[in-house]
This record gives sequence, structure tokens and C-alpha cells, in this order.
Amino acid sequence: PRRDNHEYIDGAWVKGMKVESEARTNVFTYTNIDNAAWTRGNTATLSQDAVGPDGQTSAVTFADNGATGTGLVYAYENVTVNTSTSYTYSVYAKADGLTGLLMYAGNFTTPAGVGYYFDLANGVVDSAFSGGTGLTPTIHDEGGGWYRCAISFETDAADTSGQAELYLADLSGATTHTVALDGTSSILIYGAQFEAGSTPSSLIPTYGATR
Repeated sequence: PRRDNHEYIDGAWVKGMKVESEARTNVFTYTNIDNAAWTRGNTATLSQDAVGPDGQTSAVTFADNGATGTGLVYAYENVTVNTSTSYTYSVYAKADGLTGLLMYAGNFTTPAGVGYYFDLANGVVDSAFSGGTGLTPTIHDEGGGWYRCAISFETDAADTSGQAELYLADLSGATTHTVALDGTSSILIYGAQFEAGSTPSSLIPTYGATR
């Protein structure tokens, strides 16, 4: 059972208990990307400054640093994995200055450098990122403009670690994760999770250790 589970039902957030089909563990040590456990590049100073899907000030404005020009704006956490095991990486996201998110599996042998773009304006998977196969993307409307985006994959017989990466993405023209560093490139992020299993389970918040 998961206590304090939130679901958006008939236009309102409902808090209650959800019974999962099996036990899961969130491999991330911190679910929010403002923590130093997440390595970041070209981001503004991040904090929990926006209303999340739980109705609290719990979401992070994932924004560029305003350095001018263009560049990659990213955050990732290193993960330890078991070989030949299915994993799902998920996050709640909402459009802000931008409407695009790229979720990327990095430094794994299988899948080898591949990710998916998510369109947070229309609630769809935009397109496969060039450079490999092996991911299954899903997106679920959580209400209030929030979507739970996820990529699932199976590690190979050698993989024991990798990086679960997030990038801001610009979907206004040719889909790209190189964005303007003008202080306005942003989306909202909440509740990152990395777990063994082929689908995402309900959120397991972590605050310094896997759980």
C-alpha cells in the first residue's frame, strides 16, 4: 500500500491510499532535481518554487541560467542497476516557458544512448531521439497540465550503472534539446523515480536514500 497517494479525479486532487500489485523501490536518492545529488548543467539556481501535482509548493522550475546563446540544459542522477532487468524512469512534468522534455538513458550499454521527447502541450510522445533503440515511452495525463512521462528498458548482461537524464527541449521547430539560454527556457518538474519494473508505479518520494 502507498499512503498519501494523489490522483486527479473529476477536476480535483484526491488524497488516499493506493494498493500496488508488487513492492517497488525508488533507486533515486532524491526525487526532486534541486538537490545536489542531481548533476546539472546550464541551469538557474533550482528550488521547489512551483505548485506540484500534489497541490503543494513541491515542484521545481527547471530553467536555463540566462547565459545568452544556446546550449544544453540538463539534470541527471547516477543509478546502480542489476543486469538483465527491466527498469522504468519516470517524472512528472508541466509546460512553462517551453513545452518539451527529453528523457534520456545515458552511459548504459543497452540501451546505448537513446531517449524520447515528450510534448507537454499536447500530452504526446513527440519523436524518438536519434541514436539507438531499446526504450518504450509512455505519457499519462495527471490533470492540471501535469503529465507523467516515462521510459522503460531492459539492461543487458553487463550493465551495472548508468545515468537517468533530463533535458529541456524546444519543440517549436525542428525538435532539439539545444535551447535558448535567455532565462525563459523552462518546464516544471516533480517526483523523479527510477525503479525495477516495466511500468511506473505510484510515486515513492526519497530524501537521501533509496526507498
